[in-house]
Amino acid sequence: TFDAPIAARNFIFDTDWYTDIDDVLAARMLTWGINQGRVNLLAAGLSVTLTDGACSLDVVLTNDGAPNTPIAVPLTPLSYAGSALYQTPVCDAGEGTLAPGVVYDDAVTVYRTALANANGRVEIITEGFLNNIMELMQSPADGISPLTGTELIAAKVSRIWVGGGQFPSGTEYN
Repeated sequence: TFDAPIAARNFIFDTDWYTDIDDVLAARMLTWGINQGRVNLLAAGLSVTLTDGACSLDVVLTNDGAPNTPIAVPLTPLSYAGSALYQTPVCDAGEGTLAPGVVYDDAVTVYRTALANANGRVEIITEGFLNNIMELMQSPADGISPLTGTELIAAKVSRIWVGGGQFPSGTEYN
C-alpha cells in the first residue's frame, strides 16, 4: 500500500552551487525528502571555490530542515568564469548553523568520513564538476578508513547520480 513506511536513503550532495539556481532546487528537493523521512543527508560539498558558497549552502540547508549537515569545500581550489549572484545575499540574510568565517573541511575528508560512518549504502548526487568525486576515488587509505577511495566507494556507494554531461565525451560544460 501507499501507507507502508519507506526506509530513508543516505545521500551525499556534491554541487558547484554557483551561477544558477539548479543547485538550490536540488538542495530543496533533498530537504523535502528529509522532512518526509525519506532522506538522510550525510554531507554536502562544493566543487567550486566560492566566497560565501559554503555559508549560503548551510543557510539553505538549515532553513529547510537539514541543520548541522557537514559541509565541505574542494580539496584543490577550483574556480571558473561566472558571477556568483545569490550566495552573499543568502549568507547575509539567513541564519545557518555554522559561524561566519568558519574554515570548512575538504570534500575528500568529509566524504570519506560520511561513507566510513554510514549505516547502510549511500547514494552520491553530483551536479557540477567532478573534481571532488575524482579526488575521493583517488584517495588513499587513512585514519578515517583502511580502504582506498575506490574501495570505499565500492563498499558503501549504491549509486552515483551525475547531473550534466555526456560521458565519456560530450559538450556539456560541467
